Amino acid sequence: MSAECHTLRLGDALGNFQASLSPFEQPYEWRRANIADIQATSLTAVPILTTDDVASLAELIYPRLFVYTLAHLKFCMKDDALLVSLKANQSQWSHRDPITLLMLHQYIKDSLRGFLNRFKQNHLHSFSDIEHHIKGLCRLDVIDLATRVLTLLRDEQSRKLVFIKQGSEAQALLNLFQAIVDFPGVGVVGPPILRAILELSKKSGLFPASLVLQGVQPEGTEAAASGSYGYIWKGRTGGKAVAMKVMRGDSSSTGNIFKIFCKEAILWRHLRHPHVLPFYGVCQWPGAPLRVCLVSPWMENENIVQYLQKNPHADRRALILDIARGLDYLHTFDPPMIHGDLRANNILITPALRACIADFGLCSLVRDSSLQFTPTASAFNDGNMLWLAPEFFQIEETESPRQSLATDIYSFGCVCYEVFAGRPRFSELLAIYEVIAAVTKDRRPGRPTNAELDDALWDLMNRCWSLNPDTRPTSSEIVESLLSKSFVAYTPTKELGDWDWGKASMSPLHSTLVRQSVTAQDVIIALMGPTGVGKSTFINVATQLPSVVVGDDLESCTQDIRAIPYPHPDGSGRNIVFVDTPGFDDSERTDYEILTRISDWLKQTYQEHITLTGLLFFHRIGEARMRGTPLKNLNMFEALCGKDALKNVILTTTMWDQVNPETGNKRESQLRAEFWKPMMDHGSRVARFTSTFDSAWEITSQFDINTPRAVQLQRELVDEKKDLNQTSAFMVLVRWWEQAFSRVKSRLKAKFRFVEGRWRK
Repeated sequence: MSAECHTLRLGDALGNFQASLSPFEQPYEWRRANIADIQATSLTAVPILTTDDVASLAELIYPRLFVYTLAHLKFCMKDDALLVSLKANQSQWSHRDPITLLMLHQYIKDSLRGFLNRFKQNHLHSFSDIEHHIKGLCRLDVIDLATRVLTLLRDEQSRKLVFIKQGSEAQALLNLFQAIVDFPGVGVVGPPILRAILELSKKSGLFPASLVLQGVQPEGTEAAASGSYGYIWKGRTGGKAVAMKVMRGDSSSTGNIFKIFCKEAILWRHLRHPHVLPFYGVCQWPGAPLRVCLVSPWMENENIVQYLQKNPHADRRALILDIARGLDYLHTFDPPMIHGDLRANNILITPALRACIADFGLCSLVRDSSLQFTPTASAFNDGNMLWLAPEFFQIEETESPRQSLATDIYSFGCVCYEVFAGRPRFSELLAIYEVIAAVTKDRRPGRPTNAELDDALWDLMNRCWSLNPDTRPTSSEIVESLLSKSFVAYTPTKELGDWDWGKASMSPLHSTLVRQSVTAQDVIIALMGPTGVGKSTFINVATQLPSVVVGDDLESCTQDIRAIPYPHPDGSGRNIVFVDTPGFDDSERTDYEILTRISDWLKQTYQEHITLTGLLFFHRIGEARMRGTPLKNLNMFEALCGKDALKNVILTTTMWDQVNPETGNKRESQLRAEFWKPMMDHGSRVARFTSTFDSAWEITSQFDINTPRAVQLQRELVDEKKDLNQTSAFMVLVRWWEQAFSRVKSRLKAKFRFVEGRWRK
């Protein structure tokens, strides 16, 4: 066997480790099993490797990438100088203490990639194999990194050493912790590492570098609003209007405020829900690098109080349901989050006239030791006391009252009152002691005279104001009540608006890491079809977030596989993940390149035990004839799925507004009777997408989430271990190439005969 065959086999073997141990429940044991697997696999796959080569792996980070690099230099390249250099690095790294090793993680990874890049320069034909292997190895090595971090955090002495780090050392650890939390498939480690990020940020006065934005500029000469800790300015970046929450003073003179800003940024960064204001990132005030700003979408409709004053006939019940859903998202987050400052001024109205929760300056994690809170002068001055639960004022009974999920529920009831009454509860009381007395003695305000406030909702508000925190409803119970038959609240169908959750100019992490995070617990729906049939439009309408670029020119917009998660609107807490795929008519890449990208994604997810819940195949109803590109995409799709997975396929027609109904009905009947009939015979269904939110979710709800099925391409690549060029989908491409060649050949012959005839004449 050749040297490259050995390293190819090693790369495949190293990327397929599956242990019965949980890396997050038993991190130390998993690490030991991981190292043992690397050592055994390496010595078996590459005979030239010795026990000395892999002896110190337990002390290294990126152990799989290291062995893979070592094998290439030792077995393929045979460059003594590079090999000596790598060995010297190995010796140096293995003698570092565990925390220092973590701080050097980026340097170590870059060094190993540098050695492999030297190899690739001399072996260009191996480029794709190496890149494919690196992706798989790094996935396992990041899990190994996560287990190392968890092991350190569970050891009291090591925790202390982590949290005393300052400056560049603390920054390196913060960057690593944030990257681990964001990495696809490692989300289960989120709670302990998120707490570590908060603790280290608090003690070092730093935050992860991935939160930083560039190119944000304020507009105007004065702030649009102000609060206890900062000002709100309107700004702009990349042509987009944004809100800049600007810290009062700078980090050198207002250390406590800076730490509050850091905490708000870190917690807000992890939130993603239609009824929670999106967070774009952190930027510096121009000319004042120590003055920090938190960047979010600019909300032209202002807060819910201002909006209702201008729009008195707005649907208040629908807005309350929005707030409840946003609060339930926070309370059921892992770990649960307490907002801590829920009041009407912190409820903003989106461009689609929906309510979303904002201002996370007092947000905290449940069971966080820093949750002790006593109402301060600033809280009184801002009027926050009108939304505070009675336990905050019972100092004689509890010296250090704490925020809790129940205190948020109390505040939610106060927000509901303000929405219907147009003013805060007890706002008529002039003295602070009068408000405290009213709250602690359980005085209830009169019922607002608003027709939308019925008995059921008024009763729900009163239960939120219970003196006993244990008897208040939970956020989930509130949402369930608002969705029950006794309520008539409904969700508007208008799209959520024009903020952008995932543009690279806002936050590269959202687009490159968060969007790609898919787990086996998600409902995963792949969208396929030619370019321009409406795949991206479907995602934008279904998620109500214009996060996917829609193309209107000759260039294909979907250049890669993109996974866009979205909370299911039924309130179940499950994520729906829409997987946007490029069509087999890309303007910049060949059909084979497209098939390779799709197959790589399908193979990787299947190996991680992630199975598609369903597939949507899109066809533009205005397409007059089924030939060429549409027919090729259909044939490729059918071969990719296989007969069994066709039961989980919905054949979806789009752009009905571009044809008259009679023509559209006729074309749909032809598709059913001819081109789609074989697929329908195996269980595929047909649906119409009419570019509305309701239409998108009516289609999506047809999938049975309890019976996901692997597609044929996944089974061929993973179960049957076929190469891509042995799969059914590839055979379809071959037939199309042969047909295209035959057509060109026939046309050339005809042209030759025509020219020859003219010449003879």
